[in-house]
Amino acid sequence: MTFKLTIVGCGDAFGSGGRLQTGYHVDLGHHRFLIDCGATSLIGLDKLRLDPNAISTIFISHLHGDHLHPPSLRRLGSRPRIVVPRGAGEWVRRKGIDDVVELGVGDTLT
Repeated sequence: MTFKLTIVGCGDAFGSGGRLQTGYHVDLGHHRFLIDCGATSLIGLDKLRLDPNAISTIFISHLHGDHLHPPSLRRLGSRPRIVVPRGAGEWVRRKGIDDVVELGVGDTLT
């Protein structure tokens, strides 16, 4: 399997030094996903000319604002599936995100 990994951001919680908040874009050719979506993720995708509407799934590592920014998720026109840690789904749904899947330790998603 081949894929392309693009670092969208690699900074701290505040995106200091212009490095933006941590995020990774993975392109499998037929499937594109994002790992973490903080407040600066859409800025990073735009700078890199990566189409946010081509992203089908966003994996959220944990519930810190620099990894999960609901207003940014709601601005995505494609409404990708959001995968969150077990126990976080209801909180994310209350923020207006509908397609949410919870995974716990050892769970898999195909």
